[in-house]
Amino acid sequence: MKSHRYLPIAAVFVVGTGCTATFAQRNMGSEPLERQPIALPKRACSVLVERPVDLRPEHERRGGENKHLRLLLPLIPVMWIQSTEFITYQASQSIRGERFVDDLRVGIKATLEAAAFCEVTDEREAAEFVLGTEVHHFYGVSYEEHWIQLSAGGGTLDRASVFPAGQVAVRVVIQDAKTGALVARRWINQSAIFDPRLDGGSTGSVESFKAPNHESNRGVVAVSALRRFYRRLPAVVDREIAAARPPVAEPGLPRTFVITRALATYARVERAIVETATGRVLAAEVVLRRTPVMGRPGRWVLSPHQPGYLPPATYRRLVAQLQRRYDLRFEENLTAARFYGLR
Repeated sequence: MKSHRYLPIAAVFVVGTGCTATFAQRNMGSEPLERQPIALPKRACSVLVERPVDLRPEHERRGGENKHLRLLLPLIPVMWIQSTEFITYQASQSIRGERFVDDLRVGIKATLEAAAFCEVTDEREAAEFVLGTEVHHFYGVSYEEHWIQLSAGGGTLDRASVFPAGQVAVRVVIQDAKTGALVARRWINQSAIFDPRLDGGSTGSVESFKAPNHESNRGVVAVSALRRFYRRLPAVVDREIAAARPPVAEPGLPRTFVITRALATYARVERAIVETATGRVLAAEVVLRRTPVMGRPGRWVLSPHQPGYLPPATYRRLVAQLQRRYDLRFEENLTAARFYGLR
């Protein structure tokens, strides 16, 4: 959105008075946690969560305003043209400063404990796996540009503002606790854009992030991005731990199985539980997508998460078993078979 004003030349030089920012501290170990976390099937494993390593660039760690003069044409006394951009990051104080990393460890532990697929322990001797995290990016940021043009007798003030956005980029490293051998290394990148409907958001125009609510709304998108990270984390860790395990003996046909399809925006998926013997749908629901995209919108696939992740060899055995009664084909995705129903 953009505002455009014509001012008498004497008035132009007195605009732009500052204001004192206030910071409502947010605990990133509790506020972004899922309100209704999803539990996964229990595995016989234990994991130790290490303290995250903060590798954010200095401007993200420090926070605050970064002001850049993009254009300056001081054609005195005929004209003055100036363009300035303001990139403002979430203030360090509002995410508890140096305590942010310890809060993040608490949030990761709480997320894995709620998922319940693995025991979370603080004793290295009792752990089978060690989970490390490297925080490469985490911020809420807003952007604004000012354009000033002055000439004899008057002037123009333009201002362009953009809704705040948030991002978190974390590299997850899983190691064998006994040998230190690398089990998996995965990136999780999540982002969010400000929505006035978010909890704590200030409703109104695009400029609602400005004083006195500017820091609050940057915090809202930072929380939203981190909540999406917490939402993705259990499925990623569960998948890598399952893939690291040796194959198990081939089981018999399950009583039920799970199929899924993406909806138009890919943000949500529809899941259905099918009775193996009859093909009858026992239950169906639309949920937030927590796993990688497995197919185009509207195309049913046999989920590799039943609901716990099945390693590739185990998944292909399940496909082969179900193909005796159901039409399942590997087409555009070799890790998730298309489901066409009963033969």
